[in-house]
Amino acid sequence: MQIRITALDGQGDFGPLMGLPNGGNVPEGTTRTFTLQHQDDFDRIRLNLDTAQTAGEITYDVVGSTGDEGGRVYKRTLRIQHSDLTAEAVNETVTDAIGAFPAGARMLGYRKKVDTEFSGGGATSCTIDAGFNGATDELDDGQDIFTGAGTTETFGAGVNAAPETPRNLGALTLQATITADVNVDLLSAGDLTLEILYVVHTA
Repeated sequence: MQIRITALDGQGDFGPLMGLPNGGNVPEGTTRTFTLQHQDDFDRIRLNLDTAQTAGEITYDVVGSTGDEGGRVYKRTLRIQHSDLTAEAVNETVTDAIGAFPAGARMLGYRKKVDTEFSGGGATSCTIDAGFNGATDELDDGQDIFTGAGTTETFGAGVNAAPETPRNLGALTLQATITADVNVDLLSAGDLTLEILYVVHTA
């Protein structure tokens, strides 16, 4: 099992956290991945991780191995900041660096959390499509994330969005496309996180 922790900008360094290798220290603005040998190791630190994430200090992902995922609920997150958008084009697709969900993964729920609305560079609009390879707007379809849309938590909307429907995730990769009316590399503000809750059914 691997735990990927990102210490958010402006919140200082994260750690130490007893139970993680090398003290669990994560410098501000960076991401580190820690390997745990047993589910029990994660269970002992989960409350501390959830508390830090709720407080806006970190985001974290859990990626289990085939042998320890069955029957447990896992969370995959994809954070997108304006600085991640480097395309000299009006849209850009950001793909989860972890890669595809494991075989047998099945979605239980989805949430999009906008911490900072997207703006800058002369833009007057900015939207998001969120989904997977092959179903690019299944989670959010053309939803407003521009200034004035609000820093809110939503659970999927738009014509094609159906995040409330459990679906098989095996071999799919979480992704999102940000679209503005200017080149997206000109945006100077914006920060959101997508979260997927899932289980893995093992044979």
